[in-house]
Amino acid sequence: MTKTDPEKKQLIQKLKTAEENHAWLQTHGQELLKSYQDQWVAVHKGHVAASDTDRARLFEKLRRDHPDFQLYAVELITSTPLDLIRRTDDQDPLSVLVGKRWYPRHIPVEELEEMSENR
Repeated sequence: MTKTDPEKKQLIQKLKTAEENHAWLQTHGQELLKSYQDQWVAVHKGHVAASDTDRARLFEKLRRDHPDFQLYAVELITSTPLDLIRRTDDQDPLSVLVGKRWYPRHIPVEELEEMSENR
């Protein structure tokens, strides 16, 4: 199935919005500590849309109140560093976390646009 130009533009705009939400959250994370310490927050267009101490409840709120919640950036706001648990029986822990081939966590929207245009 091939996407039409309007569908591609709409998808690209949604990806840009999601990327902007994540960037805003990364930039303002320290400020959010004051009001949302140890809470999950959902950010959209520079505002906290919802928060909760329980991640599942937060997603329930988002599904109920925000039909486009998939575009929101969701993160736990905490000053405590999160520890990753490493399996001691695995000789190649990265293969478990990211597969045999490494991919960056963040792909710029421009790169996604280029890939979609080359299809």
